[in-house]
Amino acid sequence: MQILLGTVTENDYAIIAHLKDKKDSEGLFEGEYYEDSLRRLRRIPTYNPDFEMIARTDEDEIVGHILLMEEMIVNGEDLQHPLMIKSLSVKEDFREYGIGKALVEAAESRAKEAGYNEIIVEGEPEYFQSLGFKPLSECAIEVPDNEDINQFSIILLWESLDTCPQGKLILENI
Repeated sequence: MQILLGTVTENDYAIIAHLKDKKDSEGLFEGEYYEDSLRRLRRIPTYNPDFEMIARTDEDEIVGHILLMEEMIVNGEDLQHPLMIKSLSVKEDFREYGIGKALVEAAESRAKEAGYNEIIVEGEPEYFQSLGFKPLSECAIEVPDNEDINQFSIILLWESLDTCPQGKLILENI
């Protein structure tokens, strides 16, 4: 089986939303909430379709998805705009094949081409650190008061960057 990575089209939206089709504790499908979240992110003026990608099999089945949005780090008058992974999902039957890793690497490549310096992610710290991310707590970055810094990871995209950005992370695109 071959996995192909590409940019999302509107025809893919409904399928992507159901990559997370699991019932929650109330018996409701997660995909419905996931679809609403994705729809909301796509309406934000800073949404860039180049930072939303899918993985599909050679039989044209969508099995993975990643979406990144620009956020902001404020340090006095200095503003930086890192990308943040807002969604990464792989269809349950296709996990453990490196699809998530391939999507993250493709996102890193696109981010570098677009001139971004870093990517931040919240959640699954062990997984992302296995992909080369490091704990955000190692940087001089504050997270919003209601967030746990131990859930955040960062990757610097350029070897020449030897220090993390500094300041307060502002999560505008939730």
